[in-house]
Amino acid sequence: MISDEDRVYIRNMEARTMSAWPSFQTIIDDGWILRFAEGYTKRANSVNPIFQSTDDLLLKIKRCEIKYSRFSLPCIFKLTDIASPKNLESTLIKQGYEKIDETSVQELDIPELNIPESSLHLECKNHLNEIWLQQYCSLNQVRNQNQKKLRRILKSILVKTFYLLLFQDDKCVACGIGVQDEFYIGLFDIVVGKDYRNLGIGSLLIHHILKLGKNCGARKAYLQVMLNNPAALRLYQKLGFKEKYRYWYRKKIAF
Repeated sequence: MISDEDRVYIRNMEARTMSAWPSFQTIIDDGWILRFAEGYTKRANSVNPIFQSTDDLLLKIKRCEIKYSRFSLPCIFKLTDIASPKNLESTLIKQGYEKIDETSVQELDIPELNIPESSLHLECKNHLNEIWLQQYCSLNQVRNQNQKKLRRILKSILVKTFYLLLFQDDKCVACGIGVQDEFYIGLFDIVVGKDYRNLGIGSLLIHHILKLGKNCGARKAYLQVMLNNPAALRLYQKLGFKEKYRYWYRKKIAF
């Protein structure tokens, strides 16, 4: 049984992460938030049932499927323990929706920080620039057809944002984003080059993001990490992040 306090926390964090990773269009349907971004990332192209729902459930699921099909997109539900109504998940299972990409949402009280000494050079901007975008797309192997979509999402972020690159000499070896909303800073798109992993570079990058956030008034940091990424889970545990809740997706098998 989830407590009222946890329910409020999850709802607020889900809203915060939606602001930090905007969609292109949004539809509100009886307490459900339907997000659309031309199919780039599930979190920006899914149904978020975080508010109370009262309409007939099967008819409402069908409405969502029709709305996404108009854009040639699968109907994907992003679920947490507060999904409304309570029988939503069991109904989705009966309708042929499979569970995918279970993710841990974690939080950290930002401590006093000393940046570890390093020979790596940091570049940080508070706005999106093409150098950051090119380096990120290269490190994370973003397809050409998705780069314009990514640019549009990032340009739509309306809260304070930090874009970081770490260089070894002239080579970019890591990048990431910090998105600050009041007293929280979110860590997004943390990527380290394949040949530079397990060298402490990811930890160094996160320290820089946390320091930037703390200097701008952030007290807490949060992130979202998939459970099938054990290396990242170990890193965040080492840094002191604690799991607050999980979310997962339900996607229709037949699509």
